[in-house]
Amino acid sequence: MQYELEAIGDRLRNVGAIAATTELEQRPHIIHLVRMSLEAFFRQYPTVEAYEAYAADTEDEPEEEMQSPAESYDTLRQLLDVLRQRVN
Repeated sequence: MQYELEAIGDRLRNVGAIAATTELEQRPHIIHLVRMSLEAFFRQYPTVEAYEAYAADTEDEPEEEMQSPAESYDTLRQLLDVLRQRVN
């Protein structure tokens, strides 16, 4: 399961929310886990500012190729929105 989640995370970062959702649909045993995890994430960080503050506190040295916290937040929001539409 860890390998599958890492592969989906890579796909999400590299290709986008729609591609990650397509990947998740091929793994129905984890689709609800991912959706519930995203629900919990957005309860903990209800705004992009809250997540940026957390990321700034925990980030040692930013890598040039990584998404910014705002980009990551937006990508995760897109994935959750697509999952909600497809799962419900």
